[in-house]
Amino acid sequence: MNPFELPGPAFLALYVGVALAATALAAAARALLRPPGGEPSRMAKPLDAYEIAYLEGGAETAIHAAVAGLFHAQALDATGDDRCVAAVAPLPRDPHPPEAEVHRELDAIAAAVRRGETRRGLAQVEAGRAAR
Repeated sequence: MNPFELPGPAFLALYVGVALAATALAAAARALLRPPGGEPSRMAKPLDAYEIAYLEGGAETAIHAAVAGLFHAQALDATGDDRCVAAVAPLPRDPHPPEAEVHRELDAIAAAVRRGETRRGLAQVEAGRAAR
């Protein structure tokens, strides 16, 4: 029997039945295939501030977060008339890797400036950064 040869009321009844069955099937499939809600699993590792900063704006934002963390720990300060950022204290105990990297870079730049080798020192810092 061809459903297109059914009289009007019988065709509409078949159409409504098929539509309701398709809707119920779609709702069941969605409920089964949907990921679980609620609390994250215990295996999910919480993100730290630097990972969140990196996801928000890339490496530059993560570096800004590291500089802010070092300022907060009073390991960096804006010194001199030109307000250049410089390392003024040793790293805090157990620093986060981005903080350690920023502090190391600023120490290398400050050492080059103290030696009066600003251009050559900065070129060495850049070469060292490229080698990593």
